[in-house]
Amino acid sequence: MQQEIPDQTHRGYLFTFLAFFGWGLIPLYFKVIQHVPTLEIVAHRVFWMCCILLTTTLILRKGATLRSYYLNKKVLPLMMITALLIASNWLVFTYAVLHSRVLDTSMGYFINPLFNVLLGMLFLKERLRPGQKISIVIASAGVLYMIIQHGSLPWIALFLPVTFGLYGLLRKRIPIDAFSGLTMEASLLLPFAMGYMVYLQSQGNFAFTQEPAWGQLTIAACGIITLTPLMCFGAGVRRIPYTTVGIMQYIAPSMTFLLSVFVFDEPFVQTQFITFVFIWVSLCIFTMENVHYERKRMRAYA
Repeated sequence: MQQEIPDQTHRGYLFTFLAFFGWGLIPLYFKVIQHVPTLEIVAHRVFWMCCILLTTTLILRKGATLRSYYLNKKVLPLMMITALLIASNWLVFTYAVLHSRVLDTSMGYFINPLFNVLLGMLFLKERLRPGQKISIVIASAGVLYMIIQHGSLPWIALFLPVTFGLYGLLRKRIPIDAFSGLTMEASLLLPFAMGYMVYLQSQGNFAFTQEPAWGQLTIAACGIITLTPLMCFGAGVRRIPYTTVGIMQYIAPSMTFLLSVFVFDEPFVQTQFITFVFIWVSLCIFTMENVHYERKRMRAYA
């Protein structure tokens, strides 16, 4: 029994690391299929992911459970909103990668944990600790500096944390398990994805049918590439402290930052550098304060 707990913890670290590592590598995959239009990639992402999830639902005989959620008048409208939020998040992320704006996605997901704290304060009535307040102010100052320098909002860097933060907030409050929730979202988006694919085919612009067999397999792989990190995350987050998950989530934006600068050769000008410094400083304060708070809380319960 004493060895089982460490083993579970080690697996938790491994699964969580693989989840964020996989998310950090996704821009490389999208660069491989960058000749495919943005909307079609998102449609394929929904379609192939849905095929996998619905097949799994049949194998595990979870159809009745999924049907009950569809008939729930409280769950269905909220799940329609979360489906739109995650689809719009995927759309903008894909657009950013295909248009050499990976650096903006990195900034967005560095901001994401701070935005989650802000949402908790606004909608869940959670009180901000001093370190959290300082972190949000510093990150906001960095974004404001970029707005002043560029004269416009860094819309990608703001859209991604806003949509993903609202998505997480709603999912937290909807009484549905992770697998059924993801399957329901994918199935709600499926008619739109298939309708768009049929439209492209009727116009002779469906990139998938114009690809050789290996190209079609590469595009279809987006289902596995979308699902694998999600499954790893679900397996890992149950086995390790959530504060550790919070720290490990910086793996993905750190990787996309390195990819954008050193692999994709995106311009990294002084304005972006200063903005990132503001955000990194705010995250250091946020993380150290959070770790200190959790240690203090654990000692109180010991």
